[in-house]
Amino acid sequence: MNERELYTKAIKTYGVREQSAVAMEECAELIRAINKYQRKSNLDNRMNLREEIADVQIMIEQLKIMYDIRQDDIEKIKQLKNERLEMRLEKED
Repeated sequence: MNERELYTKAIKTYGVREQSAVAMEECAELIRAINKYQRKSNLDNRMNLREEIADVQIMIEQLKIMYDIRQDDIEKIKQLKNERLEMRLEKED
């Protein structure tokens, strides 16, 4: 089973509402992990941070499936936001 099939099965099994709630929970856990790592950057906190990033990435893939969001649409938006970031950084120089 590939990732998309796995995520689709999870969505069908648990439902959009539940998986959306899990996505929000995982984002909150990532926020806590970042905060903890910034307060104390040790190996345990780094490992936790990596795990929470992975969890959020998994849930982002499920969100894209659940809400019919295409990756190429995301890439276009990212490109625009990166261009704006680049312009802001150039002004900082």
